[in-house]
Amino acid sequence: MARQKYTAGERAVAVIGALAGKTLDEINAQLRADRGRDGGELKELNAESYKMLLRKYAPHIEDGSLPNPRWARAWDHITAPSSMGDL
Repeated sequence: MARQKYTAGERAVAVIGALAGKTLDEINAQLRADRGRDGGELKELNAESYKMLLRKYAPHIEDGSLPNPRWARAWDHITAPSSMGDL
């Protein structure tokens, strides 16, 4: 069976989560919560994909640096959205 590709939303959650310094468990918890709301099929991020995201997009996490606070704000916005005017 062919692997299902991540949706744009799933990729966004994964990439922004990695850039914000979120753990694999935190990212997958958000993916589960989203799938619970829309009744779709759950596609969790696997450990190897998570490691690749860190290597490619967030090397600062792998080297022990703190994530940029802007990514943490982006994570907060996509996981607990407020109105655009509140940005």
